[in-house]
Order: sequence, then C-alpha cells, then structure tokens
Amino acid sequence: MANTNINKTVKELEQLYLDAKYDDLRNKLVNDRDSLSPGLFHYNLGTTLAKQGNLAAARYNLEKSKILGFEHPALSKNLKSVLNEIEVKVSPDQSLGATSLKEFTSTSESVLLLIALIICLLAAVTYRFKVFKSKVVAILILILAFTPFLIKKYHYSTNYIVGINLKESKVFEGPSEIYPVLKSITEGQKLILGKSFEDWIYISWPQEHSGWMKRKELGVL
Repeated sequence: MANTNINKTVKELEQLYLDAKYDDLRNKLVNDRDSLSPGLFHYNLGTTLAKQGNLAAARYNLEKSKILGFEHPALSKNLKSVLNEIEVKVSPDQSLGATSLKEFTSTSESVLLLIALIICLLAAVTYRFKVFKSKVVAILILILAFTPFLIKKYHYSTNYIVGINLKESKVFEGPSEIYPVLKSITEGQKLILGKSFEDWIYISWPQEHSGWMKRKELGVL
C-alpha cells in the first residue's frame, strides 16, 4: 500500500509539472514531503523553483539533492542550467590553505573513508604476498590512508559548514550592523563558513567574500 501511495504521489507531481502549475506543485511537494525520499524531494523542489525563477533556492535544493546521493540524468543538467543563470564570480586562489579548505569541505566523509579502506585492502594484499615485508611500512600506509578522513571528520566537519546564500547578502567587517559593509554578494553563491557569533557567521571562502553575514540568509547544505 505504501508503494502504491508513493507512485500515486509521483504521478500527481509529474502531471502538475507538465501542466506548468508550479505553485500547486511546490505546495504539494511541501505537503507530501514525508512520502518522498529526501533526495527526490529536494530535486523536485529545486527543479520547480528554477522554473519559477527563484534561482538561489533552486541551487540550494539541487545541491542538497546531489549531496544526499540522489541520482537522476536531469539533476546535473538542471543544476548546470541554474549556475549558468546565477552570477557566480570567484577569483582563483591557489594558496595551499584555500585549496585544502575547498577540497576537504566539498568531499564527503564517506568518500574519504572508502578510499582509506581500499588503500588498506590493497596494502594488506601486497603485504600478504610479500611485495613488501616491513611492518613499519604497512603501519605507515594505514596511518596515511586514514589521515584525510580523520582531518575531515575532526577538523573541517567540526569547524566549517557549506551553504548557499538565499538572497543578496551584505558582508560586514564584524558580527554586527554597526560595522562597515565590505561588499554585497549576489544570491545563490556557494560559501564555506567558519566561526560564528550569535546570529552572525564568518565567510572563510571564497576569500574575496571574507567577512560576516547574517546566518538567517544562509541555506546550509
């Protein structure tokens, strides 16, 4: 019975989309959220919001769907279409700190753990067949294999979050409106954020956007 209800819901959503009844579609998605998988919900909501021209919220939901592991041929296409319409301007920063921050925060813990386990398996097989005989080397390989995962889990995941600003955001020099405004950021930008203070949060990347913004303007991925 549960599967029948889900299939019925999906068909109703598809029909609303084909009929271009986007307001009704968005409302039904929100009302029937519990009957859909999280990835499917965010994909459909992001696609609907894109049709309505709400590009920042559309990007947030499509990025969220991707993070949740939802797979659909149109997901990448729709996300690319939204990114092409959003004014995304990030100057290249090749510093080691900026590169590490971007790469670690954009890579999931599960991917790093999987890579570490594969390396350990290969090391165990090669040690078993005496490709190398030193236990010290084997231990070093194990330590190096798990280092990225541990750094991600206990440093980056603890101290940083990734989000999309859902509206044009002012960046302040400090965590209050009494500080000077450094710049404004167009909506729909992907940001890496670090320290926070009350209702404010600091933009750590891109570095040209560094400063404090209001937390309520952020959709956390």
